[in-house]
Amino acid sequence: MHPLENARRLIEQYAPMCGARDEALRAIDDMLPYCDADLRVCSECGVEFFLTQPAREFFLSRNMNLPHRCKWCRQRRKAAGR
Repeated sequence: MHPLENARRLIEQYAPMCGARDEALRAIDDMLPYCDADLRVCSECGVEFFLTQPAREFFLSRNMNLPHRCKWCRQRRKAAGR
């Protein structure tokens, strides 16, 4: 079990029902996709970006190559018609 999944289980089990508990659970849910993420460097602008597991699955399910450019450079290239 991933440490964040364990933290989620502990919060659900022991934390009192309140706004802070809900916020903590949302924060964990937001972080989980990045736990198994691949840190990459954009080949165009050099910025580091994460390729999350859901994004990786998206590209692979459509038989696409994994991106070598960050989201912003991909959008800029697409807008330029390349």
